[in-house]
Amino acid sequence: MTDYCVTVADMARARFFALEPVASPDFNSGPNLTERGSLTIPPGELRDRDIFTDTETGCNHGPGGATHSYDDHRSRHRLEFERRFAKRVVAEILRLARQWKVKHLVLAANSRMLNLLRTALPASAATRFEIRELARDMTKLTPVAIHQHLAKAGLVPARKTARRRSG
Repeated sequence: MTDYCVTVADMARARFFALEPVASPDFNSGPNLTERGSLTIPPGELRDRDIFTDTETGCNHGPGGATHSYDDHRSRHRLEFERRFAKRVVAEILRLARQWKVKHLVLAANSRMLNLLRTALPASAATRFEIRELARDMTKLTPVAIHQHLAKAGLVPARKTARRRSG
């Protein structure tokens, strides 16, 4: 179906694209980056106020000037939510890659999410398709803008304009 599966992700959203060739390049511009799905973290799953008390890591002063330190482990909890989301994203990537029989997997995400995706990908993925990466958050861009950025970085073929025949 397509040679490329493109995923753009941040810590709360992932979008999945197929780079689809056009049927007749003489009359249509292409290839086209087409969005085929998305995943998001359920609303509120990462909001601190829904998970933690109002206090944060720090110090508390007790009677007589004694100081008690405490840590509610927010960063560990956030990281665990992010890891779980990255695993869900990778599971969807692998499902789409099998379904589309892709040869190239392109991942574009901020560096933190890219690292989580790398960690969640099974080692066997590198033998099934070529993995290309870009450390940049593009989740809010249009498919055309995403395609332009990825083509400029040499990760996907550039979009070519139709060659009109005069006749």
